[in-house]
This record gives sequence, C-alpha cells and structure tokens, in this order.
Amino acid sequence: MMELQVSKLREALSRLEPVAPRKPTLPVLVHARLGEGRIVATDLEVAVSLELPEAQEPLLLPVKRALEFLKGVPGHEVAQFKAEGKRVSITANSTRASLESADPMDYPPIPRVEPGQSEGEGVLDGDALVKALAAVAPYAATEQDRPALTGICLTLGEAVKAAAADGFRLAWETVPGKLVGEGSLIVPARAVPVLEGLWKKAAAPDLGQARDPVSVALAKRLIRLGWQREKALLELHFGGVTLTTKLIQGTFPSYQALIPAQNKASATVQAEDMLRALKQLKGIAKESSGIVRLSWEGDTLTVSARAAEVGETAAQVPIQATGPGKTAMNLSYLLEYFSGRAGSVTMALADGNSPGPVTFSHRGTPHVVIMPMFVKWDVAPGQPQVVAEAEQVVEGTEAEENPDSQT
Repeated sequence: MMELQVSKLREALSRLEPVAPRKPTLPVLVHARLGEGRIVATDLEVAVSLELPEAQEPLLLPVKRALEFLKGVPGHEVAQFKAEGKRVSITANSTRASLESADPMDYPPIPRVEPGQSEGEGVLDGDALVKALAAVAPYAATEQDRPALTGICLTLGEAVKAAAADGFRLAWETVPGKLVGEGSLIVPARAVPVLEGLWKKAAAPDLGQARDPVSVALAKRLIRLGWQREKALLELHFGGVTLTTKLIQGTFPSYQALIPAQNKASATVQAEDMLRALKQLKGIAKESSGIVRLSWEGDTLTVSARAAEVGETAAQVPIQATGPGKTAMNLSYLLEYFSGRAGSVTMALADGNSPGPVTFSHRGTPHVVIMPMFVKWDVAPGQPQVVAEAEQVVEGTEAEENPDSQT
C-alpha cells in the first residue's frame, strides 16, 4: 500500500495530463506509472517524468479518471493506493474509488540520455528558450509528407536559434546562450505546448537571497539540455521535471539563405489598423484566390483586393516608410499574422519592386518571412489576373543547395 498527499498527486497528474493520450493505440498509455520516487507519462513521442519521492512502489494510475476522482477530495487529505489485480483502489478518509489499472511491467520503458553518454549538453535561460520555441511553433508544417518541417530546428553553437517553416512561411528567433556542438536538432512541434505548460508551473527562482540588482538579474530559471543523435533523443531538465522527446531525423532546410541581408523598402504599420483593413477585404479576396495587394508610398499603405466578376475594394492605412514598395500576399497568412498583435509591425522588402520574400517583425520577435503571390500589377480592375502561387520557401532553398533534387 502506498500513501500520497492528494494535493501533490493532483498537481502531478494535471502536469502529465497533456501527455497521456485519451485514445492511444497502446491502451496502457492512458496511465501514469508511479515508482522509484517518480511519476511518468508518455505518448511514445514525448515523455514527462516528475519527482514524487513518496511514490516508491510500482503502480499504474489512469491519469484522467484519477484526476476526476481527486478533484473532489480535499488537498490536505492523504490518499492510500493499493493494486488489486487489474484495478487500483484509492481511499481518502471516507471516500473510495476503484479504477482500472494494469501491470506496471506492461508500461513501455522511457528512453533516456544516459549521464556521461550524451553527445552534447548545455544550459539555457528557460524563459528565453520556451518563449522562442512557442513563438515559432505555429509556423511548423502539419502535413507529414516532409517530416523535418513538422518540427522546430534548434541550431547548435555560439548563436542558438529556433526556427520553423511550413513551406510558405518561415519564423525564427534567437535564444541567448550557446549549445556546444555543430548542426541542429529538430524538435517535434508536439513537444512545445507540453514544455510550455510545464514551464509555467515550474518554481520561480528564489529572489529572497538576492542582495542587489545584479543578483536579481542573474537569478534566472535555467533549463539543462542533453541530446544523443544516435538514439534521436533530447532531454530537458528543470525543477524536478524531465521532458524527453524523440528528435525528428532528417535535414532541416538552410533557411538562413532566405533571410534578406538588407532591405530597400519597409513600411511600419499599427497591427490594429492593418487587421481592420484586411477584414474589410475578406469577402472579395476569397473570390480571387485569397490574394491581397499591398502597395505603399510616402505615409500611406493601400490594401486592395480584386475579382473579375465582383470588382475591387481598397483600404488605406497610415504608415511610416523607408521607401516605396509593393507585394501581393495570401490573405489567410496575413490575417493569422496580425490577429492578436498590438502595436507596430514592420514589413520589409529586399527590393521594393521585387516579388521576393516579405519579412515581418513585431517588437523584434519572432521574425517571420512570408512568400508572396505573383500577380500582374498592370491588369485593370475587373479584368482577370494571372496568378501563380508563391514557390515554397524551403523548396527553393533546397533546390539551390541540391540541384539534382526534385521540387
């Protein structure tokens, strides 16, 4: 029989809940495994292990059903757990439950980056790392035809960067610090929201011992990373938490080639103004392959959409510009980018008249590149326009690096 304080177990199970699948291909994965001072849950791609010193005996608890039961039990109570064949009984004062369980031996082992056997290790500011990963994760591809694009590329070396791309969009952000090694690690996007949730609940640094402003500034929460490419594993450790994730094998495109070295034309706009203008054009843009035209000169940006059988709609937005520019873009990408943002956003072109990538930045982070749509600008309103989809941002890069590859 094992005894655990209800509040501690409830907190642990709530942290593990995002990892334990509701309808797994392997039924035992709906459980968390307790034992040897830890509690663990996995979906076979991401695993989370939490310190729980009182949990010494091997036992499987169904995560969601156990949480439902414990929510109605006062946190100060001490619950008793006892395995009874393929069930586990939970008793807390006068409250009792009998839940489905399984043999702890049937739970899959969690792969580990063994101490002393890791290919590389490093320590980063946890706030900066989690923020960067969460910022670029929405730009990872969701289709599985190119597995490397479904993850986040974490570059190693003196300049750590997190980057994600879906073929038409690219986002990247710098992470202060360094990770000794060469190349990059491709972290599954699936692991990012799990990490973000765990990090939000991690203990804050103890500022009580800080004697001066410098000490306060240095009292950062840190994440220790260790990886082993041979096992395709990455581990992140912080505050009694270990998150283990499988790395995606493959090569992430050389996205640095897509980042303009300099820009000849830029326009800075208030995100709220731009979002309002885009919404006004939503109806007509849908009639024309979702194309929105942006052109600016002086202190005015004109946002327009046209369809042969409907006509043209335009809206003007005040801006600050470094030079005239024009581009055509996918409305959905623009709406997604500007939604939820406030304040100044800068759109930059390497060449004001070139249909090349458009770089977006909002308060400096993350940087986003969106490929344009190719249109003929001299077509009169109401006339059919010749449109070509933008080449995929990473397809073009790979073709340059590997001329024999097919696009």
